This record gives sequence, C-alpha cells and structure tokens, in this order.
Amino acid sequence: MRRAAALLALAGFAGAGGLALSAVGPSRRFQSADLRCAFTLPRGWEPAPQIGYPRVLVLANAPDGARLDLVVQPVGAGTSAITLAADARAALVKLGFGDLRVSPEADERVTHDAARLEGRGAGGRTLLRQEYLVDGNLAWVLTVATPASRPARVGSEFLDALLALEITPTATGDRSGLEQPASAGLPDAGAP
Repeated sequence: MRRAAALLALAGFAGAGGLALSAVGPSRRFQSADLRCAFTLPRGWEPAPQIGYPRVLVLANAPDGARLDLVVQPVGAGTSAITLAADARAALVKLGFGDLRVSPEADERVTHDAARLEGRGAGGRTLLRQEYLVDGNLAWVLTVATPASRPARVGSEFLDALLALEITPTATGDRSGLEQPASAGLPDAGAP
C-alpha cells in the first residue's frame, strides 16, 4: 500500500519536476477503456514530451513553468483515496516538500472517492496540489506544480483540470469498508 502511494507521489513529482523530454504530439485528449478514464487538457496547458513511465498518462506544461500530470496506479481492494494521499505525504516530506495538508475532497462535483494533498516545494518556491481518486482497483492522481507566484494554477485552474477528468466507475461502486489512515481525521497533516 505505502509502496503504491509512494510510486504515485514520485511519478507525480517526476512529471512536475521540469524534466527534459521528447515531444508527444498535438493531441489534447487522452482516452483509455482499459484504464477507465478520459481527460481533456484544459486551456492554457500544452502537451509535454512523454517520459518512459507507463503509468504517466498525461504530461502538460504552461508558459509560466507550471506542470500538470495525470498518473494511474493499480491499488488493492479497500484502498481509499485519503489513505493514498496520506501515504504520499510521507514520501513527499522525504523529497523536501513542506506545509503538506491532506483532506477529503469537498467539491460535490467530484463523484469518486477523492482526497486532496496540498503543499510547497523545498524553499517555498513551488506550490503543489494533488488529487487522489480511487475507484475499484485503480487510483488516478492529478498533479499541478507551479511557481509560488502563480497560485491560480493550483486554484481555479486545478479545479478545471480535475473536472476534465472522466472516470468510468466500476459496476459495484461500493466504497464501504475503506481503509483509513490514522492521520485521515486530522484537519492538517502538518509539516514534517
């Protein structure tokens, strides 16, 4: 479980880390029946060169240096989004991120099991927002990392990107009995 969350957090960070990559082409829409999702890149973002991680579905850049990525990962039965986000928080702390907060998603338009992780990169120059969504045996993580001088990228623009993610639910949709981390009920997971 923690390994899956760490991989999700690290893949999201790698996509948001400004890696030099080769071009992916002009498509602004990603769709996969196998991964039960579709995503249309919001305005203001351009497709970025794809890296060699098979779980990274979408990479995009904004002119101001912000990065957006969408990652998918298989998860075990009963895994909750809040658990994944809390576990990823620990991995991000080790990478130097701080002021990390984990909370359940409050926006009623998000209809899947979802949790949000927010924080700052080392030195406070980068803002990070991640949304962890779980349905059945898959988890999707949407990450936006932006210069601290552009907080709108992790505000309204993040919400636009989140709402552009379409997930086809599993047939059961039953999320009862989900695993909850000890820190899930805390309003602020706090700094390391």
